[in-house]
Amino acid sequence: MGAKARKNESDKPTVFHGMVLRLDNLTPEVRGEPVPVQSAGQPSLRHDEIHSMREALRLSKNKKAVAAEKLGMSRATLWRKIREYDLK
Repeated sequence: MGAKARKNESDKPTVFHGMVLRLDNLTPEVRGEPVPVQSAGQPSLRHDEIHSMREALRLSKNKKAVAAEKLGMSRATLWRKIREYDLK
């Protein structure tokens, strides 16, 4: 599919579970564009997520199912992120 066809498709909103999605509302990764570099002095999303996960695990006394529920994710997703971020 050529760039022109993709451009025309991006002009059409997509309805997903009652929400209207447009290509320009998606993150650069999803759009296939380079990810902007984090500016100095700003905490990264990854840092915030790791902090939230550690806090939820601490509050739940390391019970993964309880921590995952507090974080609004599945237990499997929490386990995947624990491995991805190498959390102990």
